[in-house]
Amino acid sequence: MLTPERITAVRRTLRPIGFALPSVGLSAAPPVHEQIEAARRLEAAGYRNAWANEGVGGKDVFVQIAILLGATDRLTFGTSVTPMWARPPMVAHAAAHQLVEAFPDRFVLGIGSGYDFMAPLAGLEYRQPLAQLRQYVTRMPEPVPILDAPAVDYPTVLGANGRRSVRQAGEIADGVFPTLVPPRYVEEIRSVLGADKLIIVGLTTFTDDDEDAAKKAASQSISQIFAMPGVPYGRVLDSFGYTAQDRIDGSDRLTADLTAAGSGATIAAAARRYLDAGADHVVLMPVAADFSSGVDELESIAADVTGV
Repeated sequence: MLTPERITAVRRTLRPIGFALPSVGLSAAPPVHEQIEAARRLEAAGYRNAWANEGVGGKDVFVQIAILLGATDRLTFGTSVTPMWARPPMVAHAAAHQLVEAFPDRFVLGIGSGYDFMAPLAGLEYRQPLAQLRQYVTRMPEPVPILDAPAVDYPTVLGANGRRSVRQAGEIADGVFPTLVPPRYVEEIRSVLGADKLIIVGLTTFTDDDEDAAKKAASQSISQIFAMPGVPYGRVLDSFGYTAQDRIDGSDRLTADLTAAGSGATIAAAARRYLDAGADHVVLMPVAADFSSGVDELESIAADVTGV
């Protein structure tokens, strides 16, 4: 884990708002030249922090980020998040170390336990994911035969929504990366983790100057997300008074508290609620018809959100 002084330096690097490269369901990553063009466009629009997700198979997020770091000048990239099933822990550590060696202060590692269907894809068993994640993070810097492990010189945040996973992240990592949580929960996370940990929040966004249309799309998306088996967010939401019916319906209250829907100014205001609650950085995660549309949306709201 990094020292408090290094955490302060990371905070300076992370602007209040960044973006996730648009992803559309479980579809394949867009061609590399389209990703490079998108990263350059969004850097020119004023963003300074970008994030890329990963499943198991289909692409390697470390290779993807290495390409995009080399193609841009100032963007910091992070994984949002890489599942621990995608590669052995020592390989993840070595890859992260090489990225920060080549691109100092421009990489953040986000790791999570992912979803239960991911482990079998890698020939592994999904059981006691919290314990497995602890073991994974602990083993990352362990030396392998013949080779010494490089020092941990990059910030690590864990995908964590539940209270047990948040506490564990405070013990073994530099912070957390929750998604689909209300700002009130971020206040709680900050009180648990204290001042010397990073809180990076993923905020699902629906960009449309027709705010009614944006809110309708957000409501439908929330309903679909919580209809998926194994979605791990219900218990925390229950504790804040959201009901199972809220999740089934994508109620107005739940949708307004978990997403940002509308114009650039509306999305900026939604992100500000998380920052005011104690988040260090908010990652806009656009929901769009395709990769190109998502990039267009991020570019269209850049002036509103990068000035927050």
